[in-house]
Amino acid sequence: METHMSNSEMHETLAEMLESRMNILGREGGKKATEDQHHLDEGSNERTYWHYGYASALKDVLAILEGAGAGAVN
Repeated sequence: METHMSNSEMHETLAEMLESRMNILGREGGKKATEDQHHLDEGSNERTYWHYGYASALKDVLAILEGAGAGAVN
């Protein structure tokens, strides 16, 4: 059964999902990740992983938005 949501409901749901994930990442990475900033160092493993993670996040958001365009959230 498909669940249809208004744009406002979709926005609220996406915002809640993203805030929840940010809280989890903040607890796991915490202070060390925000202080070290090794992802800014060209050629570093951290930079590679950061870009991969960012690309994965964008892919996930696009998949959610494509579902929203169909009027359903899975």
